[in-house]
Amino acid sequence: MPTEAQIVTLFGGILVTTIVFDIILFIWTAYISKLKEKITRLYFALFSIIIFWEMALWIGFFVKTPERINPLLDGVVFSLGALVIFLALYFVWFLSNKKFISKNVIIFFGLAIFALCFLCLTPGAIFQGREYLANNTYNYVMKATSLLFWYYAVLAPLLFLISYIFLRAYKKSRGLEKMRLKYVGFGLMVALVTAMITAIWVPLVYYIFTGAFEIGGATGVVILQTIAAISTSFFSLFSAYAITRYRFMDIKVVLKKSVVYGFSLCVSVLIVSAITYFLYFYTHSFIVFVFILFLVVLFGDHLKQKQKNFLDGIFFLDELDLSKLVSKKVRKLNSIQELEKFVAELQKSLRGVVKAEVKNIFIAEREHNRFRSYYPKNTKKIISFDEDIFPYLLIEGSIIVEDELDLRRGDGVKKIRKFLKTYEASLVGIILGEESKIQALVFIGAKNNNTTFSTEEISNIGEILKSSGDHLSSVIYWHETVEGLKIQFKENAY
Repeated sequence: MPTEAQIVTLFGGILVTTIVFDIILFIWTAYISKLKEKITRLYFALFSIIIFWEMALWIGFFVKTPERINPLLDGVVFSLGALVIFLALYFVWFLSNKKFISKNVIIFFGLAIFALCFLCLTPGAIFQGREYLANNTYNYVMKATSLLFWYYAVLAPLLFLISYIFLRAYKKSRGLEKMRLKYVGFGLMVALVTAMITAIWVPLVYYIFTGAFEIGGATGVVILQTIAAISTSFFSLFSAYAITRYRFMDIKVVLKKSVVYGFSLCVSVLIVSAITYFLYFYTHSFIVFVFILFLVVLFGDHLKQKQKNFLDGIFFLDELDLSKLVSKKVRKLNSIQELEKFVAELQKSLRGVVKAEVKNIFIAEREHNRFRSYYPKNTKKIISFDEDIFPYLLIEGSIIVEDELDLRRGDGVKKIRKFLKTYEASLVGIILGEESKIQALVFIGAKNNNTTFSTEEISNIGEILKSSGDHLSSVIYWHETVEGLKIQFKENAY
């Protein structure tokens, strides 16, 4: 059986691995994300405080520091822990579009957390040092005042408040917002419940039954505190999935595979390292390292391919086939000269990359200062160039998804939502021509299975519309020229 010291050292190693893992993921997601949206900045603020808390916790438990700085170190650990919980509350509230509780409740807890952090960092107010019971870093008694009870008493109810907001928001949400809450919120809730039970509720119950806060003297408590930090990886894992699959952030699609494969490689290294570390503790033989290295060399490439296929099945299902299909569709579109045939092929191409009905395709008629519906056939729908919706469409981008409008506010959003509703669409795509003038509007309805549009589907729709833009200019010119000649011929005949 491993000794007490070996168990604590093992958990210390796992905590270090968790910290490295979270730092790598933080750097990657920061690199590939645009920080314009407030939810993205809030995500990184929460993520960074979690990492700092993990690092402070590791130093506090596994590094023997000078006696004079121990109260400050304990204060930093507890301050960061309180800040993590408050940011988690604000993050979930923001994800819920600031519903279900009033802003005053957030302000109240914000002020309470600020007061707690101030007390934690004030020398002697809460923490007064440590009394080591043995010649190691983890077996000590924390000297604290009775104010520590209020630290736990303030933070304990936040678990229920965060759970309440999350469950209400998830129940009320729909589409893309629901999928983001499902993964980001669920990952945060798993981490939060685990961390708060081990780091908040256990010490609070311990105080209620014993009347003391001597919580640092038991190996079990050190392990529980470490588990609290390790559990934050659930937040990292689930948010990574939401980022790549459900556009939780405005991620650059080209780098998505690098993120997923790099993330997976880190996890694999961590697992192999943990297994090696565990086997070494039992055998105390360097043969373990040689054996593991031999297995990695022998089966590494095979396992890497298996892992890639597995990830493709989760994150990039049929993406390679769709990429080939998109290229084929674009080539075919760019070979068509007649406008009616081009529109028919465009509708068919879009149906090939997304399981949703194409509701309308409008083509610009500059001579008449309007867009006319060319799909479905024999429709007489007209959109004037003078409609005030077009500046808002150009600001939003070449593809606008209704689900993403749920996360924003403003007059422009209301107008676009009404515009989509008029044409029974969940997505509108714009084909631009020279000088960024709109050549065509493509309205696509909700997906057949009522799920959200994935990153791949939006990317493929965008690729088809963008790649056919230049050719559409010549098709429209050819159509207008031929139609003009026909009209002139008929007029001359009469």
